[in-house]
Amino acid sequence: DHRDLHSFPTRRSSDLKFPRAVVCAAMHGTPVAVKFPLRSIGSKAPADIGNELRILRKLRHPNIVMFHGACINFEHQNIALVLERVDGISMDNYVGCSVEPAPTSETRAQCVVGVCRALMYLHSRIPSIVHGDIKPENIMIEHHSEVNSNCANSGQMPSRASVNAKLLDFGLSRVQTRRTKSLGGTLRWAAPEVFSRRGARPQPAADVYSFGCLVYFAATDELPLASWPKKAIVTAKRRGVRRSKSTRLNSSHPRYLVC
Repeated sequence: DHRDLHSFPTRRSSDLKFPRAVVCAAMHGTPVAVKFPLRSIGSKAPADIGNELRILRKLRHPNIVMFHGACINFEHQNIALVLERVDGISMDNYVGCSVEPAPTSETRAQCVVGVCRALMYLHSRIPSIVHGDIKPENIMIEHHSEVNSNCANSGQMPSRASVNAKLLDFGLSRVQTRRTKSLGGTLRWAAPEVFSRRGARPQPAADVYSFGCLVYFAATDELPLASWPKKAIVTAKRRGVRRSKSTRLNSSHPRYLVC
């Protein structure tokens, strides 16, 4: 019931690249985030937030943002999702930025492993679920401190940093059925077949491609295809360009290619 929610004054989330707003709230004393679409008066709620509702309500995993419920206004045809409030920062602000403490090789690996676990869970469902938009902006990083129990008897309890990745935004996700069609993705991160095969059924392999781009980003602090102009990326992905074994790198192509 929407009456159980108590929202707090807050600004709209500035790191969102889509027309939605997220506000902080509490539900029965539990901190939550309420996500709703930004739309003009009289228009219907976007289909992707309804799709996200259908997907998230069946998922429970420590590396996926928890779904608490939804508030649906049938009169105005509006939907608001009540989600777990993740205390952290997005991966694009965690990797490649001047954050303190700076991410180490270990914490970078923890981020990647967390996303990998989330994808394994989604892809092993029956039927499989394809996230469809794996990118740093859709991953939140939580910070934790792990206490070394071996030092407890000495009175000294040093801790080491650890992080946990949480996958967000299931607006482009699809459950694999015979009639399922792709909803697209983010150009720089999506697999070539998402754009080159119109009407093709989304496959878990597309998430794996995006995950590979994510690993590259976590390891190098560089965006995939960073030196490519947008037009070149569009052309390459629509044609489904792949790198053959005989292809050699030259000055006009970066070391990271569409693959």
